[in-house]
Amino acid sequence: MTKQAATLGDLLAKLRKDPAWSARQAQEEQRREEARGELRRHEQPVVSALRAAGFAVDSVWDLVNTATPYPAAIPVLLAHLPTTEHPRVREGIVRALSVKEAGNAAWEPLLRQLEASATWEEGHATGLRDALANALAVLAVRDRTTDLLQLLRDQRYGTARIFFLDALGKVGDDTALPVLTEFEREGELGDHARRASARIRKQLRKRR
Repeated sequence: MTKQAATLGDLLAKLRKDPAWSARQAQEEQRREEARGELRRHEQPVVSALRAAGFAVDSVWDLVNTATPYPAAIPVLLAHLPTTEHPRVREGIVRALSVKEAGNAAWEPLLRQLEASATWEEGHATGLRDALANALAVLAVRDRTTDLLQLLRDQRYGTARIFFLDALGKVGDDTALPVLTEFEREGELGDHARRASARIRKQLRKRR
């Protein structure tokens, strides 16, 4: 055992003898357990529906963390997306929908959720907004270029617009180039706009 480890061990042992510290630790653990219970309660409807559809999951995040395709789960996830109130559960549903097999069926529901996020206060559920933008980027195809450009121009989405820039580069529609050129001068979005432009131009050269 190193001297540093011994010192930390001694400090922890000393803290454990402090009633006030122990009380604070107990309160913190109680808060964490209450939060976990609240999460499980909000997640139960979608978990039950997924199990009924044949998916042996304890959490919607089990789908997020699997490499096995789950096309039969997509309708279940879409049904629960607008009714789930807990941000963490909703984020799990959104991330589970961030797969190509969700396709056109998920585009409009996810877009409506993102549009609703424009009214959120700064800092509120930032992870969820990013998850929604990322999901749309994953599902984006060339026919969605107009939607992506409209989302990109909407400043209410802040840095989440990075995902739309990356998606425009992926779909390779050269009609987006003039707008991307505008964004090349916009702070942290600029690098992504330049990469998207370069990717589109590379695809154009390959088509010729």
